Amino acid sequence: MLKLSFGFFPDFTYENVLQNKTASRALWLCLAVLLSTTLGVQFNRIYGALGDKMSEQAETDLLTILQCMRDN
Repeated sequence: MLKLSFGFFPDFTYENVLQNKTASRALWLCLAVLLSTTLGVQFNRIYGALGDKMSEQAETDLLTILQCMRDN
């Protein structure tokens, strides 16, 4: 159980850890999750845009700007 009156939280190793250390770990964990989520969303957006551009180039003849005449 939590020992809130003494300022300790049990760790996964069942050792008592100071409350400010636990709060610091939680803050860094939240920041890491936020950063990785932001980078993942940006990567997905860029990846989708490049995929759309590649599909457009595959379907269009660059010299005549006409649709390619191949069977799909």
